[in-house]
Amino acid sequence: MNEAVTERVAVSREKLRKELLDYDFESPSGASLDVLIAPLMGADLDPYTARTICDDIERNYHFYGDAGPLRNCAAWVELRQRVGAPGEVRLS
Repeated sequence: MNEAVTERVAVSREKLRKELLDYDFESPSGASLDVLIAPLMGADLDPYTARTICDDIERNYHFYGDAGPLRNCAAWVELRQRVGAPGEVRLS
């Protein structure tokens, strides 16, 4: 991947990260979404690792905001797709 494309992808991920943090998602465990999604910002992330991180965040931390669960948030779904870890959209 050339440097310009890598930089564009990183900027897009960072923009999505900031958008997610603006939603003020909370976890019953008190975990920080910012800390948990930080590894997803790396440009050299392989799809298996990205999917593992995303699935772990959804399955184990149960982040929820005013608009509902994290897994249904458009910015989260787009971030998952950008890192190569698309997930199922579940409405609940």
